[in-house]
Amino acid sequence: MKETRSEILGRRMAENINETANLFYNNRTKANFYRGLTRCLIKRHEVRGVAKKMLEIEEPK
Repeated sequence: MKETRSEILGRRMAENINETANLFYNNRTKANFYRGLTRCLIKRHEVRGVAKKMLEIEEPK
């Protein structure tokens, strides 16, 4: 079955989110990252808003 454009974009976004999360040093930060992200998605923010938030997240010191 051929992937639709939305599915491809969704999969790519998920892969990028995973890569971003892997940049964090410890699992607690990673868990908080996912929790925050899920909260954003549940509130139905636009994907652009989520991407913008991802850019604002800093690595732990």
